[in-house]
Amino acid sequence: MWRPAGWDERPVVAFINMINAVSVASFPRAPSRIMKLFMSSYQSPLGIIWIASDPTGIIRLQMPCTRGKERFLEALNHRYGLPKGSFTPGGPVNSRLVLELEAYFSGKKKNFSIPVHLNGTAFQKRVWKRVSQIPFGKTRSYGQIAADLNIPKGGRAVGQANRINPVPLIIPCHRVIASDGTLGGYSPGIKQKRWLLKWETQNQNARS
Repeated sequence: MWRPAGWDERPVVAFINMINAVSVASFPRAPSRIMKLFMSSYQSPLGIIWIASDPTGIIRLQMPCTRGKERFLEALNHRYGLPKGSFTPGGPVNSRLVLELEAYFSGKKKNFSIPVHLNGTAFQKRVWKRVSQIPFGKTRSYGQIAADLNIPKGGRAVGQANRINPVPLIIPCHRVIASDGTLGGYSPGIKQKRWLLKWETQNQNARS
């Protein structure tokens, strides 16, 4: 490579190294805090529910959908950067959730007590926490949730947080509806939302 007379590349190299160092510090790779993931499935009345957990709690629940397992693995890989072989079948947290799902879908349980390990923004976690407080068989509108959080005209933002809820059913985003009483959106599908709301209405006498 041609260089002019007296060229000293050391300042350039030092500058490039500095930029690289700043870039690495500013945009670090997500630490692999989850060393081992467990994966299970549960055959619900709606179809197969896929579950993933780490040793601290449930990290993802996917309601029945087309390409169920494949889509589930893609979502986990995108979030955690782990190859498909990193997921171990079963796991104690998943087994506990399966028992709770059995109780929920048999009309014997209203609330989930399984621990969850959520990743999201501070706002998303506030929304999910408030949604978790909606009683079994009851609904709140997106606008009401926003008002509860002191966020005027924040209904759309609440809807967006609900849309990416990583553990639907456990965090019952199906209980959030539009202000006019229509169902609004639901990522797993409106048919499932309608089924769940009807199911809970019919099972108000379930134990908590």
